Amino acid sequence: MTKSFLALCMGLFISFVSNACPTALNVVQQSCSNYGFYLSDTPVGNVIWNFGDGTNTTGGIEIVHNYTENGVYEVTATYSGPECPETLTLNVTVEVNCGTVNECPTEIWSGEGAECGVMNFEIGSFVEGENVTWFPGDGTGPQQGGHFFSHTYTSPGTYSVCAFYTTPLCPNGVELCTSIIVEACNENLCPTGITADAIDCDTYVLHVEGIDNADVAWNFGDGTTGNGGINADHTWLENGVYIVTAEINAPQCPIMPPIGIITMVYTVQVECVPAVECPTEIWSGAGTECGVMNFEIGSFVEGENVMWFPGDESGAVQGGHFFSHTYANPGTYNVCAFYTTPLCPNGVELCTTITVEACEQPCYAIGFGIDSYLLEGGTPWLTYMISNAESGMLVTSGVAEYTENDPYFDTPLCLPDGCYYLSIDNNNPLIIGQGVNIFFILNSVNLMENATIIYQDEIAITYLIGVNTDCAGPPSCEAAFEPIYTNTPGHIEFINNSEFSGIAEFVWEYGNGATSDGIGGNVYYESNGVYTVCLTVTTGNCTNTSCQVVMVNDMETPCEFNEVTVVVDANYFEPINELLQFAVSVPLGPVFQASIETDGILNDTLSLCIPDGCYEVSIYSPLPVQALSIACTIEGLNVQQLGDLQLNIGESSSTAAIGVNMDCTIGVEETTTETINAFPNPASDNIQFVSEKTIQRIDIFDMTGKRVASLNPNQTQVQINTSEWINGLYVTQVMSIGKMESVIFEIAR
Repeated sequence: MTKSFLALCMGLFISFVSNACPTALNVVQQSCSNYGFYLSDTPVGNVIWNFGDGTNTTGGIEIVHNYTENGVYEVTATYSGPECPETLTLNVTVEVNCGTVNECPTEIWSGEGAECGVMNFEIGSFVEGENVTWFPGDGTGPQQGGHFFSHTYTSPGTYSVCAFYTTPLCPNGVELCTSIIVEACNENLCPTGITADAIDCDTYVLHVEGIDNADVAWNFGDGTTGNGGINADHTWLENGVYIVTAEINAPQCPIMPPIGIITMVYTVQVECVPAVECPTEIWSGAGTECGVMNFEIGSFVEGENVMWFPGDESGAVQGGHFFSHTYANPGTYNVCAFYTTPLCPNGVELCTTITVEACEQPCYAIGFGIDSYLLEGGTPWLTYMISNAESGMLVTSGVAEYTENDPYFDTPLCLPDGCYYLSIDNNNPLIIGQGVNIFFILNSVNLMENATIIYQDEIAITYLIGVNTDCAGPPSCEAAFEPIYTNTPGHIEFINNSEFSGIAEFVWEYGNGATSDGIGGNVYYESNGVYTVCLTVTTGNCTNTSCQVVMVNDMETPCEFNEVTVVVDANYFEPINELLQFAVSVPLGPVFQASIETDGILNDTLSLCIPDGCYEVSIYSPLPVQALSIACTIEGLNVQQLGDLQLNIGESSSTAAIGVNMDCTIGVEETTTETINAFPNPASDNIQFVSEKTIQRIDIFDMTGKRVASLNPNQTQVQINTSEWINGLYVTQVMSIGKMESVIFEIAR
């Protein structure tokens, strides 16, 4: 027991009581892991000590114990003594919490010594008890030392220096290494020349070779100078050839001229390509005169060249960055310009949309009315619309409503001189004897050629009316329209741009079986696809039809076939632009096509939705490929590999046959024949399926994956009306007893 512990306990045993038994087990912490224990109120006795860490001993009433690990320990003392008639067990709890310190360094510092070849190393600062074994890396073997170490290298070169370091704070030790470069001991005393490293097209770092240090006066050849050492960096503001002069003061050089200065020169050529500066937008504003619009692209640049496209079918106009144009008609125009300057040599195409307001014109009071005959109730309402015949801009529109007691509709208008279309649309069938009177009165004169008109069935009719203007013109009609893709998926509106004279009727056919007869077109498609839209204009003198194709690709339709993934990966040595064509085909033609562009890095994934069946997949390049290899892998559900294609350098095409949920192995003897026939193929208004077995179910899908028909005929022959289906390929899944077959047919009109 230590003296301090005995001194602490001395005062506790001054008094002695006969028949005394200990009353408490006391503890004194001497360090984080060292504890002293003693019993109170007894001077002597025998104690069995249990320190709770698996250690037991027998001793007196006081004892010291050192714990080797942190933790909470229950200490018990079982006491027996001459003055205590009974055996007592006392206990106390101690908590040992010694923080462990393990501080090891992480790197070696190195630096040159004062003498040639001498290198100094250091690991942190001095620590009591440090022990370091150094390995200089030059074959001299390990050397014992401390945190600081100095070593002389006899030869220049690169060396890997290591040290194994231990201290009381890093008891397990750590191995550290660093790499050093030992320079040759031959001193560079005399300059031998100037070298330069280009940092950028206009920035160089200049260096005087052959000498370790000297005072140098630099002249960079562009009017700027500077004093410094053997290294200098400089940026030239303009392209050109510059003579750089270095006046080197090196008195340590034994061959210095009498004046003590050596002059050296170096030629620098600065040739920076000017940055491409292309504008990004067109400014537009109304001019001082009616219909005049002004446009501007940035500010004037020497050598600018701008081709303007005003958007009003007046054609291209050569000009500069500022352009002024007079529009004959109000409306919305898309104005574009192709702009080039020396700072934008490749040119840029810019576009903007403008609105040209109508010029203020005096208007004339018009009395406009539509009165209804109400035999047997008549029509309760109809819609009307008046638009400018020249600009197409809407003047007014509304609904005329009638009752038996009030079969009249009148509204005042104010219109300037010009030609106008009056369109009337009634979706309530009229019977013989019903009709309407139409009035368009200016100065007590009805401008309508036929004031009273009797209709049958539905009406949708347009009149051309002139206000102080002869709008008759020669009889003509030319159908034209423009599709407007809205933000609603599948919704397309059509602007009627037809030209005609007299009264005209319009019929819209949207390619999905739907039609309408208004002046404008409006349709909602239920599935993605390519649709042919036609507008027919009919007047009293002529009929004309215009058709154009629209594509719907914003409808989200789930795949009801098989989701197939195509992964295309290419291996290039350098960036090269190539165009690849990928196709999946059946005997009737392609069911999926895609163009794949590459600029030297290609890793693309294509997603297909195709039914069960046998297909030919192909990948094609217009020119022999320049990639080292192009791999194309076709995968089905759960990454099941259906097939693969390979194009190597110099090749241009590759094909393979795949089966989707079918065995399409080539060359295997057929044991069964197809039992389903579809005819005619291609079909127009009807398709017929004939089977040797009873057809239990037929499902027909278009190539977007949408189901268009589903039947349970339970017979061997089925005919389906296809008159309202759009042109294209269709896939039929036919289920008969014990067999499922796929048949592909085409609708073509």
